[in-house]
Amino acid sequence: MSHWSLTNPFWQFSLQRYAEPGVAQACLALQERLAVDINCLLLNSWLIATGRSLKRSDWQELLQVIEPWQQRIKRQRALRQRLKRELVEQPGGEYGGLYQRAKQLELLGEQYQQALMWQFSSQRSVLGTTSWQAFSELFPIAGEAELVRRLDPQALL
Repeated sequence: MSHWSLTNPFWQFSLQRYAEPGVAQACLALQERLAVDINCLLLNSWLIATGRSLKRSDWQELLQVIEPWQQRIKRQRALRQRLKRELVEQPGGEYGGLYQRAKQLELLGEQYQQALMWQFSSQRSVLGTTSWQAFSELFPIAGEAELVRRLDPQALL
């Protein structure tokens, strides 16, 4: 990747959408229950909002492209959760600053992954509507319509 645009429109959309009531909880529930990457959920939502779509083959290629970042972020998340469990939540847990730094590092990893996804989708997406139905062919979200509608109120599965 030659240019890392960390403050791209997809990132801005994601920050705004994730801050909406119920969206973070829905995304986290889908991640925990089904191991669906939150950035993929947000990308599909952004593509729908901008009237663009990715072909199934492009989604499959994108998943291969972002896999190294997903692994890095999973390791960062595991470290953050371990710090919270072992240092912050214990009596006298005075390591909140260390936990916050781990949280910031994880978020920065998410931002880099989204920059990569934005660049990929900018080159590959086409005008036309995508849907949660098509997304569910690649990701096991079909039984989670209520959670997906929290992310995108117009979502039909």
